[in-house]
Amino acid sequence: MIRILSSLVLFGLALPGAIAQAPVRVEDPQIGRKDPIPPIVRLAVRQSRDLKFVGRRSVELRRDGKMLRFTEIVTRLGQRTRTEFSEDSPFSGQIIVEDAQNRRHFLPDSNEVRVLPARAEDGVPGIIKAYKSGTKMSFRMGRPELIAGRRAPRLDVRDPDGNVLQQFWIDPQSGAVLQRKVYDSVGTYVGGFRFESVDFKAAIDPGIFVLMRKGAKLTTPETTLDEMIQQGGFAAVTLKGAPGFRLDNVRVISPVGAPVLLQAYVGGGRRVILFQTKADLDPERMKRFARAGTRTVVWTAQGRNFALVGPSKGTDLESLAEYAKKR
Repeated sequence: MIRILSSLVLFGLALPGAIAQAPVRVEDPQIGRKDPIPPIVRLAVRQSRDLKFVGRRSVELRRDGKMLRFTEIVTRLGQRTRTEFSEDSPFSGQIIVEDAQNRRHFLPDSNEVRVLPARAEDGVPGIIKAYKSGTKMSFRMGRPELIAGRRAPRLDVRDPDGNVLQQFWIDPQSGAVLQRKVYDSVGTYVGGFRFESVDFKAAIDPGIFVLMRKGAKLTTPETTLDEMIQQGGFAAVTLKGAPGFRLDNVRVISPVGAPVLLQAYVGGGRRVILFQTKADLDPERMKRFARAGTRTVVWTAQGRNFALVGPSKGTDLESLAEYAKKR
């Protein structure tokens, strides 16, 4: 089975905190006025706490140059969600349960439950949180489209130069996001979802949001990081415990001819990535792992090279780098 966290990867592609800074300007032709936050966005945020539905959606995810396509069955009750996969999906048998704090992902092949940070902030609520914390972006409303039997207007989220970073189609009655598309820094479509059907009146048993399996191995990004540091001979330089940030995921890659330890941290709508390797690090090359509007802090210690990549504004990368050096 393909060992990737499908929804985790997809919705981590465009964290709002990585959008560059510029004056906010929103144009909404439907209401004929300018407003920092379109009304339908406020509706989506307000209703997100009480949403209740069972839906089936098609998902696309670009990985290693190929587009993966599969189907998810999503059950939502307020801030709790349960995601299952169709039998013909490469992720069949996996189950994801999420609440406001954590995401639990069951992987049957390894009999493992991965505990990760919640992803709720990667959607519309996260965009608003990032905007209120100082991130500048622009919104533009588009024409409604018929999705899952409902006419949903399109919301474009753009960078200061007018490049579309994300698109949302929001149901004006429930506030549910019925379709989402994510783009990279050069405008390439990299993933999204579209609901085929949604039942807002379905009876939902709260017990389905409890994910417990006796005998399963419980892992967290922290335990995985400790294992990779030990097995790969990396220095124990991390941002664990840094105020306002939480370790999101960790992996080892080899883009420069030598192993590179990649640690991704999230918090407050922001995303920072810490790289470590014995090979030479090109700061510009490291930026390809983040979105536009980022900068890099590079240093050398313990015979290894480090690079910290994060938003160009709104995050004190120098202080974070000093924190990592003292670990």
